[in-house]
Amino acid sequence: MQYYVYGLYKKNFKKTTFKLDDGLFYIGITTSKNIKNRKQDHRKSRWNDRNPRKFHVVKKYDFDMMVLFSFDTREESEEMETFLIKWFGILEDGGPLTNLCRTPQEAIQRAQARTNRETHKRGADGRREYYKIQANRDKKRDEGLSKPYDQVIVWLDDWARNPLITHTQYAKNIGVSRIVFNNWLRLYRPEYINLPKRYKESIYSEMVAMEEEGMKKRDIFKVIDEKYKLNAKSLYQFHQYESKTRGQKKNDA
Repeated sequence: MQYYVYGLYKKNFKKTTFKLDDGLFYIGITTSKNIKNRKQDHRKSRWNDRNPRKFHVVKKYDFDMMVLFSFDTREESEEMETFLIKWFGILEDGGPLTNLCRTPQEAIQRAQARTNRETHKRGADGRREYYKIQANRDKKRDEGLSKPYDQVIVWLDDWARNPLITHTQYAKNIGVSRIVFNNWLRLYRPEYINLPKRYKESIYSEMVAMEEEGMKKRDIFKVIDEKYKLNAKSLYQFHQYESKTRGQKKNDA
């Protein structure tokens, strides 16, 4: 997994110098796994409530996200984030950045202080309920450690025989959380992680072969629906679109 240091730039904004800081108003860190969702996160209220001055810029100009640096470790990305924030400067220092904190450590302290304030507002009964919720979360997070290894392997191999069942549904069937089930996959059967995608691709290849043999699509979809208990038409159309998109990208390249 890669760690990215990114910048948010004003979108509806006339650039004058075309330097790295022209239109820059925020520096952040994300990962290769979460980068697709990070841009949308900056539009959500739970983020903007914590940083209203960033929300003001987003609302006024909209924004583009640009990855500035890529690293193999979080420590390296945090060091670069800290350097860039200090280099360009936050608003309090006369800089353009709307970041509330100058370092990741300061951000952690700020988040902890916010949690403490919210917990204090709950009162005695509210705090007890809050800590109870936290304890339940920890319990769910660690519940997978109490399952015998051999049993976990049996469950994972059983799911792999029909990977069209979602992680959430299978985890519910065996009485654990989806997070625990995903952790098992990463630890014990990493080769199964992309299995649903590969399985659907094999089904699509089967439909293409049937079509090349002269079968009508209507009959193909009926056979696949009955065989695999899925919406064969949607699967076929999705992979047709994917193949068309990949072809266009190759032609553009």
